[in-house]
Amino acid sequence: MSLPTDGLFWPFNSPVFDFSLKFEETILEILPSSSFLLFAAGTYLYYLQQPVYVRHSLLLWLKLVSVHYLVNLRVSSKSHVFFKLTAAILLCLEASSLALRSTYSDYQRDTTSAAASLDFVAALGLLAILYIEHRHAIRSSAFISLYLGLKVLLDGAECRSYFIRKLQTLGGVSAATSAVHFALLILEEVSKEDLLIDPEIRKVSKGEATCGFWCRLFFVYLVPVFRFGTQGTLQMDNLSNIGIEFTSKRLHTKLTKTWRINKRESANSLFFACCWAFFAAILAAAFPRLLVTGLTFGQPFTMQRVIAAIGNNEDHEDTRGGLVGATLLTFGGAALCKAIATQMQYRLLTLIRGALISLMMDKGQRLKVPDSKKNAVMTLMTADFEGITDGFSLCFDIPFAFVEAGLGMYFLTKFVKQSSFVVVLPLMYATASGIIFGKFLTKANKRWNEKIQDRVTNTSQILSQLPAIKMLGLGPKAMEYVQHLRTSEIRTSLKYRRIQVGVIGSATLTDLIIPTLVVAASLFWGTLGDKLEPEVMYPMLAIVALIQTPLARLFRAYPYSMAMLGCFQRIQEFLCQEEHEDPRVLVGAEPREVTREWPVLEGPPVQGTRIIERNPSFIVHFDGVSLSVHGAETPILSDINLSIEPGSMNAVFGPTSSGKTTFINGILGEVEISEGVLYVDEMAIALVGQMPWLPNVSFRECIVGSCEYDQVRFDAVVSACLLAEDINKFPDKADHIIGSGGITLSGGQRQRVGLARAAYSATKLVLLDDPFSALDHPTATAILHNLCGQNGLFRRYNCAVVFSSYLPESMDVADTFIFLDGTGNVSLEQGQVSQPLRSRVHQLLRREVAVAKKKEKQTSGETSSRRSSVADNQPSAVQRVDGKASQQGDWSLYRFWMNHTGRGILLVWILFICITGTADGLPRIYLKFWIQDAPSNRLYFIGYASLPFVCAFICAIGLWLLFNAVCPRNSLNLHRKMAEVVMHATIGFLGVTDSGYLLSRFSVDMDILTKKVPPALHNTFYYGVGAIVQTGISLSAASYMTILIPVLLVILYYVQQYYLHTSRQLRRLDLEAQAPLISAIREASDGVVYIRGFGWQEPILKRCFYLLDESQRPMYLLYCAQQFLGLVSDLLAAMIGVILAVLTLYVKTNTTANSAGLSFLAIVVLGGCFNEAIMAWTNLETAIGSLKRMKDFLEQTAIESHEGTADLPPNWPSSGAVQVSNVTARYRANDTRQDPVLQNVSVSISPGQKFGLMGRTGSGKSSFLYTLLGFLDYEGSIVIDGIDIATAPRDQLRARIITISQDQVALDGSIRDNLLPFDKTWDTKASQINEKDQEEAERKDKIVRETLVRLRIWDRLESTGGLDTLLKNVGYSHGEMQLLCIARAVVRRRLTGSKLLLVDEATGSLDRWRDQIVREMMKEYFRGCTIIVVAHREESIADSNVTVEMEDGEMKQPRHFY
Repeated sequence: MSLPTDGLFWPFNSPVFDFSLKFEETILEILPSSSFLLFAAGTYLYYLQQPVYVRHSLLLWLKLVSVHYLVNLRVSSKSHVFFKLTAAILLCLEASSLALRSTYSDYQRDTTSAAASLDFVAALGLLAILYIEHRHAIRSSAFISLYLGLKVLLDGAECRSYFIRKLQTLGGVSAATSAVHFALLILEEVSKEDLLIDPEIRKVSKGEATCGFWCRLFFVYLVPVFRFGTQGTLQMDNLSNIGIEFTSKRLHTKLTKTWRINKRESANSLFFACCWAFFAAILAAAFPRLLVTGLTFGQPFTMQRVIAAIGNNEDHEDTRGGLVGATLLTFGGAALCKAIATQMQYRLLTLIRGALISLMMDKGQRLKVPDSKKNAVMTLMTADFEGITDGFSLCFDIPFAFVEAGLGMYFLTKFVKQSSFVVVLPLMYATASGIIFGKFLTKANKRWNEKIQDRVTNTSQILSQLPAIKMLGLGPKAMEYVQHLRTSEIRTSLKYRRIQVGVIGSATLTDLIIPTLVVAASLFWGTLGDKLEPEVMYPMLAIVALIQTPLARLFRAYPYSMAMLGCFQRIQEFLCQEEHEDPRVLVGAEPREVTREWPVLEGPPVQGTRIIERNPSFIVHFDGVSLSVHGAETPILSDINLSIEPGSMNAVFGPTSSGKTTFINGILGEVEISEGVLYVDEMAIALVGQMPWLPNVSFRECIVGSCEYDQVRFDAVVSACLLAEDINKFPDKADHIIGSGGITLSGGQRQRVGLARAAYSATKLVLLDDPFSALDHPTATAILHNLCGQNGLFRRYNCAVVFSSYLPESMDVADTFIFLDGTGNVSLEQGQVSQPLRSRVHQLLRREVAVAKKKEKQTSGETSSRRSSVADNQPSAVQRVDGKASQQGDWSLYRFWMNHTGRGILLVWILFICITGTADGLPRIYLKFWIQDAPSNRLYFIGYASLPFVCAFICAIGLWLLFNAVCPRNSLNLHRKMAEVVMHATIGFLGVTDSGYLLSRFSVDMDILTKKVPPALHNTFYYGVGAIVQTGISLSAASYMTILIPVLLVILYYVQQYYLHTSRQLRRLDLEAQAPLISAIREASDGVVYIRGFGWQEPILKRCFYLLDESQRPMYLLYCAQQFLGLVSDLLAAMIGVILAVLTLYVKTNTTANSAGLSFLAIVVLGGCFNEAIMAWTNLETAIGSLKRMKDFLEQTAIESHEGTADLPPNWPSSGAVQVSNVTARYRANDTRQDPVLQNVSVSISPGQKFGLMGRTGSGKSSFLYTLLGFLDYEGSIVIDGIDIATAPRDQLRARIITISQDQVALDGSIRDNLLPFDKTWDTKASQINEKDQEEAERKDKIVRETLVRLRIWDRLESTGGLDTLLKNVGYSHGEMQLLCIARAVVRRRLTGSKLLLVDEATGSLDRWRDQIVREMMKEYFRGCTIIVVAHREESIADSNVTVEMEDGEMKQPRHFY
């Protein structure tokens, strides 16, 4: 039977607790069915445009058949009969419903036919969209899953209504329809991973990428991750891929399209480009966020009804059940929608990160060389993206804050009428002050990030040349400089921090004062009546609480959003930098039109278009070309007219600084062409520079590069470059990782690997820029003939070679001679070389008869003892992670952090922040007693109004202490400790540790400890104390609620343990995954000239994309794990609310409406407190992962021992006598498994002798110098001027001994700073310089100028600022930089009078003229000094008193000459 009210839409006096049938047909059928059909059409068209991802299978048909078949059937691709059965079931059910409703004429309403028809059509649409979605989507659609879930509930509600009205047939059909929808819902959750057609897509589509909507909602895909994280050590292999939508290549393509459209339109073009590129993802996050708003604003009205029911002693069973259901819906539904919204925001953030970093990596390949070497990408992807992360969610909340504020004002009018408009005041204040704070915060954040970039860039420069810096005794100065950079950064950050204090303090005050304003206005206008009623006050304050949260976030949203835009602007500035433009004319295989400025016989160049055809007689042609470096007005080489023929050997000769490197870079297109046209065939060009670019990969990967691997060719080039024996010395042979820049190799090995890579590439053109400077003469000569001789590899591969070299034998293999006279002129001779040119070349190459006669017999066995020993010293610098410790956490980390902070100031701050968290809940408690004791006494308002100001004041003090005392002190102390350990690390550790790993300690970890730990620490204490207070309030309403306390504690304990075990390890993996990405980006920036030359931009970018994808996985899964914890905390708060509703409505206790209202009010904010507290703590725990890595690094890094040392005498060494007795040295003294790098070496070097060390690369020459400088542990004794160096402080020892290393040291700063590095200070406090100090400074400057003039490198300084000119702006060539390093040693000798000089091939890149000048200066200024010279070439030790040959770490019998 039907009810009398079924014909009404919303009856006020229904005889049963149920909706009317008209309401159900309208709202529960017509509305969802029509909405589904509307959106289904768009969804169908969208999927129709997508490719087919999934093959036919039984799962498709099972989705269209009853759940009856689910259990019994197995997958088969031939079961087409199920389609017909399914269609019959679905259509029959809907047709039956339509027929039955038509049959019951007495129960028909004007909406019945429309509802039944739309349901039938919706069933047809569902079948169609299920089919297209299954084939064209990798995972189930959220839209379909939500619709099916909704239909299950709606069909259940209709079924109840029909059975209440005794309409059993319709009720049965509705029940069956609900069951079918539920079956489809279950089938939609089945993963399609095994059904994907493309194996590559299947590889990246696991976990969340293929699971159903409800599994995604409840984070079921995280179960394997949590299981691995809880039971053992989590590794990257345990993490599932996160889907093709996150792949860097796809994200790069998507953002590139919108960026090109929006580029340079405004300062925020990049931000808008991201918005357009990911507009669909923004909408996907916005829709559930709107649902959160709707459900949370339903909570106060649920509260009002529950409180009224308690006050009225409501006994109606259906009413009480409905109120419990409403509580579950509003609180539980809000928790689920919030989880969806936040998860969508995290997905969007991850998409933006991948797109931005991929775009920056691509841009880095196209920058000019000076801009590329700044390594700005590293700072932008760390510090700036952290700024984007901090402001992203707040920015997303800005529009919703206004919506929620408007809704709150509207709903408040139902309780306090016109008093609700006072909410406008804090809204206006939050908006205005947020914009003002935002402007200042953006500028401060930008300056801070610039300082971070400056610190990271300069620290990277220090780390890349750290061994050479330590050899000069500049380790303490380098540490002081790095710490100065950190101090400068922290000092700059204080302005940002102080603005932060103002923002958070004002937000806290605004948050707390809003209820006070509403209550004050209500009392003033009398809208609350004569006394305070709980059924009015608590729902009203609940609505106010819902307004408080968005307004507080709005207050912080503007500043942080503007700071976020500032980060976007910095990235945009990087992306808008001027790109490298190839000045060459590239000649293709087919004729092509080239439009550019063409030179004419008279007058300036003329813009025009010419058709360029390939000339087979040459591959490079200079047509009146003048070459100059970027930014220079005067060309270095002028009017070049010559051609490079295919397969020819072209030797380039010229004095130091004549432009040989410029000539080679001109062919590469890396210098400016001021005049003429340079034609180059469009081809890859192999390059071997003076300092080869070697990425952190294995021997094999470095040599093969991006070419196809061929074992025969690989063996041929390894043999030709004499690398076979070196490779076999390493434990992993060709798979040995050489480290960044080839740090595990000697200088000669690095150059030979570079030559092998060029030979393996077999390009049509090979450029060799002095590639033999670090090789001894026999080795260099052998390799030269193996590569360029008559039967050399380059001739066999028909490669044209342009090379410059010191080797006289280069004249014997060359077909063409290119001579640079040093004044900008270039001449060329082919075939037989004229005698005048041959004489000039002989002079340049320093080919002296006396030297030739002194040619020593060299051993054929070349060893790699030094580097192989280094390789054994540390098993793996990057992977030294205690997985169990990272899983369980370590409370000692907090003690470690506190010890670097200061316990006193930390305890004071904790006291203030705990008081703040407690005071936050006091206004609500105060209000309870006000209502309970004197609801009509308005004097209570004075106390109520004072509490927000007291709380805000205490909060501001706590924040000030945190940001201006606690964090700066901790940041500086930890950085100082890190710098000390790195600067005192052993050479063995530095030899195997990738500089990218060290840099990530100074960049990523330091940024986390500086930017992540402070807010996480503040929020942990603030929200933790607040959550405890709010929990106590919420449990105080009913006595039975106290039984929840142990239950809650147990749940929270196990959840956080389950979560923390995994999140700590995910954070560790996140940090570890960033280290190789940072290294790869830095290597790509450093080797941009090589990459462009070889034409490897695409494979290098592909490798970077792969590493970016790898780094995205742990980061995104960590976001997901955090949101899982947020969902649990919100559901716990909802559970408390539901249990409170059940107990207060069903259990007869002494609970009052006042107590229940206060408890419900606490529950409204409890979920947020739980969420924020647990999230803050877990964020702190995961951020502390950086501290774990730092602590491990500080404790496990092998550092040089300073035990038993005493300061050296003031004038030591005064004579230079060296006595070495039975010295056996290893890189780790106690590890007898290593072969010693020096074996039983005994030698006596008299004062004033020049002692020459010969031997092939790896024979132990450099190890001997390292031992004298205290780098190696050894047995035996080394005495210098009566002092056993084992008792000397290492840094003092190296500072007193003058060293000229093979590796050039270029310090950031002026020429004066580079030549007087020991005098450089960074004390910001200006001290008054007296006359004596001024005279001394002038004397030193005079010595520096004299030295530079003698070395012929002063002229270009005279017009650019003299000694104050920044070194990076001078533009010295490689040879001139070598002269600058020699000048540093000469100046040091003249100032200190040290009598011991160590030289490691000081003149390898100098011509005879410059070499002669250096020899004369050294004879003059180092007269009477003991000089120990490591020679890679015999002429370097031609004037030695004693020479000794080394082989396999042993020293042969010395040869005395005079």
